[in-house]
Amino acid sequence: TFQTLKKKFGEVIFTPGNHDLWIDKERTRIKVATTLDSDDDIASTSSRRCRTSGKGDGCTTSIEKLEKIFQLCIEEGIRIG
Repeated sequence: TFQTLKKKFGEVIFTPGNHDLWIDKERTRIKVATTLDSDDDIASTSSRRCRTSGKGDGCTTSIEKLEKIFQLCIEEGIRIG
């Protein structure tokens, strides 16, 4: 979507809202349980970045998701407002 907007407009500014930071709590619970079952410690779980596999963004916290959005904006040349 960013690429489409950049083609149409000279400058694109993105301001994240509360819906952009929602996470799927059920997927998060499964991911954390799987990580803990594999003998990883909490530090390694929290240091992971969002990974996409199938549906969802793979983020376990809203902060991780916000960081992922900001990184995408930087990579696409989108200003953050």
